[in-house]
Amino acid sequence: MAFLGGRFRGSRGRGAGALAAACFGAAGCHVVTGLGGYRVDECSVNADCARERGRGSVCREHEEGKVCVDLRTEHCPEVIGDYADDDAVIFGALVPIDSVDAPVGKAEVNGIRLAVTEFQASSGGLPPVGGSGRRRPIAVVICDDASRVDRGLSSAVHLAREVRVPAIIGSTFSGVSIRVANDVTTPAGVVLISPGSTSPDITYLQDRGLVWRTIASGAIEAARIVALTEDLQVDVRARLVAAGVLAEGAPLKLQIVYKGDAYGRGFTTTSVDLLRLNGAPATDPSNKDYFRQKDYGNLSDPERNPPRYEETVAELIEQAPHIILAYGVNEVFDDIMGPVERGWSNPSYRPYWVFTHAQFNTAATEFLRANDPDGAFGVRRRMVGTIAGASYAAAYSDFRSLYQGSVNDGTPPDSFGAANAYDALYLLAYAATAATAEGRPLDGLRLADGFARLVPPAGSRAQVGSADINWALGELTAGRSVDLEGATGPLDFDLATGDADAEVEVWCVPEQSGGAGLPVTTPFRFDIRGQRVGSLAQAKSACGLL
Repeated sequence: MAFLGGRFRGSRGRGAGALAAACFGAAGCHVVTGLGGYRVDECSVNADCARERGRGSVCREHEEGKVCVDLRTEHCPEVIGDYADDDAVIFGALVPIDSVDAPVGKAEVNGIRLAVTEFQASSGGLPPVGGSGRRRPIAVVICDDASRVDRGLSSAVHLAREVRVPAIIGSTFSGVSIRVANDVTTPAGVVLISPGSTSPDITYLQDRGLVWRTIASGAIEAARIVALTEDLQVDVRARLVAAGVLAEGAPLKLQIVYKGDAYGRGFTTTSVDLLRLNGAPATDPSNKDYFRQKDYGNLSDPERNPPRYEETVAELIEQAPHIILAYGVNEVFDDIMGPVERGWSNPSYRPYWVFTHAQFNTAATEFLRANDPDGAFGVRRRMVGTIAGASYAAAYSDFRSLYQGSVNDGTPPDSFGAANAYDALYLLAYAATAATAEGRPLDGLRLADGFARLVPPAGSRAQVGSADINWALGELTAGRSVDLEGATGPLDFDLATGDADAEVEVWCVPEQSGGAGLPVTTPFRFDIRGQRVGSLAQAKSACGLL
């Protein structure tokens, strides 16, 4: 046994073969008994499978010998990159496709595709190993998790057990990621690197050093939301007092509504621990009539925690809070926010809504254009949120320009998940290069060890993007390290947890051509130490907020 940065590195434990008996799924235990239709007569190269099964099938090593595996399935509709090359390094991705969160999945796939394309164009893939002299193209099998635990598990089994990928980018959602890690990838010795899972619970998973993420823990973002909410309380109070709606010194009401999964619970727990309201802790007895929190259920795992949207909406309308912290994903718009705004009965004021990174995508704009096209409710002017990242930095600027010049599907480069998934592919490509520099075969545990070669203090700075690809590959192949900076900010991982700190920016939705535009980050942000840079007034000015 060996240890790296305090993080356990043991044997493969149950191993990939033991996954055949793994139980998964929300409705009970399903058993993966074998490859079934994947088996054909012997294959030695991918071309054998292409002849036998058509494009999309590759030759993979299994306990039964070399067998043909279909990369594409009903829920894995796309493969990015040259998977047919026998030297290709094939990764997987879990993204929401058949889901209300499809805009997030589309942005993540775009980020992955851009990174794969850059490696192919700049270097022809990863350096050769084992004296073959052949470059190794990168390919990624894109699978749907539908924002659900059961779908995420079945797609992960395909990637980890059947395709035998060394790493999976995903899931976007903490509850899905945790179940996939515990039930599939960690037992199989596969790296899971999430571009969107923020639950603090992920920090403490017993994951054999295999779970990482390119987004900051929700504990960091939630602490910044609390600071933002403190500023917002001062601003809302002053505005309502000036309008004669609130008496001087009268209490404000605040309510947290959250998705009942690891992400929503994690954000809520941290917020409640830190939040002050009306000059006292939110949970102080003096706030018993002014502070509430409500779990509205979990559509990603409805059998364990069924959605309670109508009940939550009724409670919000009855309580009539001045500020609502909404810790969910895109369901918040149509199932919570829309009904609350339509049913709001207090004529004196409407609530200010505070969101997380999860609503920073086109769904916010689409909701506003459909539900408040003329601004009669003023919803857009009462929306603000936070997102981890450093959009002002050079690395992000380069990514943004690349995205704008290459993507034409309506998703903006600032969409939540795009830059995080782009960074994840770069991390995997460089870690794979470091892990195989001595000619060893690539597997998940070696890949995870490669992350240690991408963080300070050793190594010169390398930025994601095509400009540094060949230099960074050369350094890693030579056994040296690089300090990788991502489009989302410094990727300075704590090797003991797989987490990296990040700055947190404040976002809002501007007006554009008489209606809602796409969400934008503002000059107001919290630096990596949590100190304010700029002010709420700057965020309000950026989008014309109340």
